[in-house]
Amino acid sequence: MNTDKKWITALMGILSSGFLCAEGDFKLPSLSLDTSCGFDSEYVYRGTKLNQQFFSPKVEISTSFFGNGDIYFGTKAFLATKNSRFNKYDLHIGLSHEITDLIVLDFGFTHHIYRNRFKWIPVIRPYWEKTKRHSEEIYIGCSSDISLSPSVYYAYDITQKRHNLEGKVNYLYDLSQWGAGGLAVDLLAKIGYDRTQQPFGLKGTFKSDGAFAGSKKHYFYYGAGADLVYTINPNTAARAGAKFEGANGKKAWIAKISEKYRRDLFWFSTSIDCSF
Repeated sequence: MNTDKKWITALMGILSSGFLCAEGDFKLPSLSLDTSCGFDSEYVYRGTKLNQQFFSPKVEISTSFFGNGDIYFGTKAFLATKNSRFNKYDLHIGLSHEITDLIVLDFGFTHHIYRNRFKWIPVIRPYWEKTKRHSEEIYIGCSSDISLSPSVYYAYDITQKRHNLEGKVNYLYDLSQWGAGGLAVDLLAKIGYDRTQQPFGLKGTFKSDGAFAGSKKHYFYYGAGADLVYTINPNTAARAGAKFEGANGKKAWIAKISEKYRRDLFWFSTSIDCSF
């Protein structure tokens, strides 16, 4: 059984074991289902452009866990419309817990599956047989419902030995008071730091004879966005808007992934989100 099938089997096992009925008054837990399908004119990940237009369908199931907590699991895909080199699939499982009425602690695990063909990248060709087509990442963070809804997350990719720290603020402005019923503006700003020791799982990546010799192991990035959100019904909302991200230089290893890399990235996105 390959690695991808092992993780899929494990997630299905967790799902089935969570719904086993025991003797007595045991009741099945209530479930929440979140789905979305988005389209972006650029594939930008942590301050770096990896591809052009892509669709991003997502499905996530959650249920209550020990009173103030929720356990959730799901999958998300990144499917390019023109170039499949950076198609990607994520399987994730996590646990969130309300520490107070305003603060939520969240931690979990993500299995990234890359259906790429990295061989097209010039600096990767000599190392093609050693590159990994998957990576495993753990994350922990906290968010709050206070003004601007701040959140901070730290993620560590075990395979790539990649550290990522990202902070966000988010503000939803209701336009119904101005006669635009069902409409709101969602504003976002973020800043992050990324440090990688083994891109694509390659050891000795930054040595003098490595795939990314002479490149920086780390970089800072920043971004902002504005979406117009329309609530169709209590379960469905549609959004469309523009986003911007930038990074602090082209010498970081991530810059060598694409010849079309730009320091300042601007793109458009739209999605339909449903919750039940």
